[in-house]
Amino acid sequence: MLMISNFYSTYDIYMNYDFVTTNKVKGDKMMWKKKKFRGLSLLLTLILLLTFSMNVFASDKTGNVEEEQIVFKDLNINPVQEYTGINERGEAYTIKIEPSTTRATNAWKISYTAVLFNCWFTVQLTNNKVTTVWDEGYTTIGCNVTSESLTKTSTYGQYRLGVQSWDGVISFSGYLRATATGSGNDVTVSNTF
Repeated sequence: MLMISNFYSTYDIYMNYDFVTTNKVKGDKMMWKKKKFRGLSLLLTLILLLTFSMNVFASDKTGNVEEEQIVFKDLNINPVQEYTGINERGEAYTIKIEPSTTRATNAWKISYTAVLFNCWFTVQLTNNKVTTVWDEGYTTIGCNVTSESLTKTSTYGQYRLGVQSWDGVISFSGYLRATATGSGNDVTVSNTF
């Protein structure tokens, strides 16, 4: 009987040892998988955080924004002209002058086109003077126009707008101005957007 009992106890020890060894190996594999999953989850979270976080930079300039002027010449020869530049926020924009679609003579549509914000108005020139301004308008994506005004003097027509993003992060104001140069009905277009 003693011999049988030793057989069972050796068998039990062997079975228990094998069982413990097998679980230990499985446990190590499971632990490695958990660590790998945690590491990949952390990496993915970090990538998403950096990708979808909002970048906000403080303005380095205070006071008035510098005006940029573009002179459009020989409008009788080349009636559609445009200029492309980069504004202070780093956005590409285009200023375009083209004949107005109305039947008024010497009427020019002045437009400013950027990524999130576009505006335009029409100015009529007679004898190198601004006689009428009308047909102002704007379109925005993700922004609200907080103020707008269209003004005219004898030398220029101006469309002024205040713009703010829906979340309030971006806010700016500026104008698009068409000035009669005094020679050949050439037009100087300036903007502070």
